[in-house]
Amino acid sequence: MFRILLLLCLATLTRFAVAQDVRVPSGVDDLRLFLRHQAPARPSQAAPVLLVHGATFPSANAAAWKIDGRSWMDELNAAGFDVYALDFLGYGESDRYPAMASDDAAGEPLGDVDALAAQIGRAIAHIRAASGKARVDIVAHSAGTLVAARYAQLHGDTVGRLVLFGTPGPGAIDASAKPVAERWFASTHD
Repeated sequence: MFRILLLLCLATLTRFAVAQDVRVPSGVDDLRLFLRHQAPARPSQAAPVLLVHGATFPSANAAAWKIDGRSWMDELNAAGFDVYALDFLGYGESDRYPAMASDDAAGEPLGDVDALAAQIGRAIAHIRAASGKARVDIVAHSAGTLVAARYAQLHGDTVGRLVLFGTPGPGAIDASAKPVAERWFASTHD
């Protein structure tokens, strides 16, 4: 009887995801990126999935945020996917840029679309090495869609599927914002 109970307990435990969060080099000085990771309970033939957050909050408040006890990561993992969520530098559990220690809000931006796309590249390189898979599916939200699309444009051979939702659009631009908006959109197009 004890053996049967033990086997039932072990079978139940293997249904749950295994969290294996990692920190990987960002390519910016000695700063490191944080990747949340939920490995599938059973081996999967599916491509791993990288979830990319937007500009206002990190992966803990997006991909890992639980609503009614389940997060996006939980749902994808339950469907058999090996799931990762990236925190860009300066967000969540990733390292902060040294300039963020200053109380002075003035200064140059800490990253642009291409610099953030390079961070996705670092995350994908880690995921590909860890999984042995050639391609990674990317699901990006809000401003993260601009970065994920740029990464896919530059490195399409490493991307399986690309899902972009809540993508910001140009909207109405007033005259005072026009030079800034033009510079921003110019940095997102070739």
